[in-house]
Amino acid sequence: MRINRSKIVSRVLFVFGLVLSCACSEQEISVTDDGATDEDTKTEESGVVLFPRLGDFPLSGTFAMKVNGQAAFVETKGHYDVPIHYAQLSIRSEEVLQVEITVDEAINRYSISPLRKGIQGRAEGNTLQFTVNEPGYFLVRINDLEDLFLLINPQVDYRAQIANKKIINVTDYVSDITGETVQTAVLQQAIDEAARQQAVLYFPDGIYRTGTLQMRSNMTVFLSDGALIIGSTVESDYIREKEYGTNAAACGSLIRLAGVSNFRMIGNGTIDGAAWSGLRRKPGESVPEGGKPVNYATEIYLMFASDCQNLYFDGVVLRDPVFWNTRIFRSREVRMENIKVLNDRPERDWTNTDGIVFDSSLHCSLRNAVIYGGDDNCVVKGRDRRLEYDTEDILYDGVLTVTNSSGVKIGTETFVHRINEVVFRNIDIVSAQRSIVIDAKDGSQISNVRFENIVIEGFYKLSGGYRLIDFRLMNRDAVPCTSTISDIKISDVDVWNGMDGVKVRFEGKDDEAFIRNVTLKDMKVRHQKVESLQELVEKANNLELNNYVYQLLLE
Repeated sequence: MRINRSKIVSRVLFVFGLVLSCACSEQEISVTDDGATDEDTKTEESGVVLFPRLGDFPLSGTFAMKVNGQAAFVETKGHYDVPIHYAQLSIRSEEVLQVEITVDEAINRYSISPLRKGIQGRAEGNTLQFTVNEPGYFLVRINDLEDLFLLINPQVDYRAQIANKKIINVTDYVSDITGETVQTAVLQQAIDEAARQQAVLYFPDGIYRTGTLQMRSNMTVFLSDGALIIGSTVESDYIREKEYGTNAAACGSLIRLAGVSNFRMIGNGTIDGAAWSGLRRKPGESVPEGGKPVNYATEIYLMFASDCQNLYFDGVVLRDPVFWNTRIFRSREVRMENIKVLNDRPERDWTNTDGIVFDSSLHCSLRNAVIYGGDDNCVVKGRDRRLEYDTEDILYDGVLTVTNSSGVKIGTETFVHRINEVVFRNIDIVSAQRSIVIDAKDGSQISNVRFENIVIEGFYKLSGGYRLIDFRLMNRDAVPCTSTISDIKISDVDVWNGMDGVKVRFEGKDDEAFIRNVTLKDMKVRHQKVESLQELVEKANNLELNNYVYQLLLE
């Protein structure tokens, strides 16, 4: 019998850690005078902090990286249809980083997105070097290799945010931090206790395997940089719920917030849905074209919040969902920032792995994020069939997005009375089949929407065409669409690499379902301002416009 020495050592160290933690009274971890945990004291001592490896998958064999001369761990999601790689760190705002990336072949071409940052590298042989002087989320593409993300987080003093609060260490409850066994029951017990005491539930570095976790009101979840909450690969470990007014399949979620208020999730740890590592597809499984994997779980969100108020998420990595990554539904005052969404994105077609969805909700925002996915990325919907909520005051600001489908989108579910005051600002779309989209199939009155300061770096050229702007009103099956689209402003858009073959569509349905008062201002193609719609699309038949569009203006 072979002995796995690494597992034995890991478990011995874990037991030793538990013994030490017993010295901390009332299930607390030691906290220094400034509120820092013993494990995290390094964070503010250095201007640059390279994150520990997660350990759920081998490190990248494609890329090696150094930051200011120090080797960085390059993680990989190897079970994806197209694997991705990423390194994560945090820096103080004034730090300057010298980044060096090495591959196994001569570097003939590369790009560093967002292109508008103007980061110039130097390629010599098989090494690329460049300088970064601010936090941000970057995509590096070298030759025809897989995508590499450099996730540079702003250094946030999370310790100050939890100062003077009781801290509960989740390792006082779990028996396994290697991810080998499902720990749902004890993790839920820890969550419930943290909520009862209005405390902070702290996840130190480790892998925590679980089914659905029900978050509670008046608590904080703090994920260390090396903490990984990963989903079970057994579908029955997830709680499913039917949605009112629909015959669609009951949906599940890994992280569930139902009627929760005053909840915070902070820290740069990771939540992983385990979809392409077993829940939706077995690792290494060959699936014939048109066929289905042996494991084919569907409609399980990574995070699903409904009927919630005052939620805050900062720093977390959200990976590998079966279905949409995060859905905020019938909720208000939800803020998300410094968020990293890394979904599966196939080479062709799409996988229904939407990014961050604000649905029938009020006063919600996503700031400073990267979203990589196989469907719509920044999405606003109105699916409340009870018609108790509208969708209003929604902001996406500072997002790098890579998708096979829509970059920024409203729709297609538009049941609520109004979708109003929506802003997409400072968006960098590396690739999308459709960049700026409003699709309405139901009855919402969509108005006062602004798309501002958007760079389109390229288009994902699936069959069926690709579009810079696509506004459509259409029926949902046999039910007539009564939606309208009005008072829309699209400004400061730059199509970086041109409009060859790219279309623009404005298509109303009839005299009642129309598009009115749309202004395009400061539209650029290859950095040159265009003076007419015809100049924008280059070819006459690339402008799709019907008789139910009124007051369309280009300034």
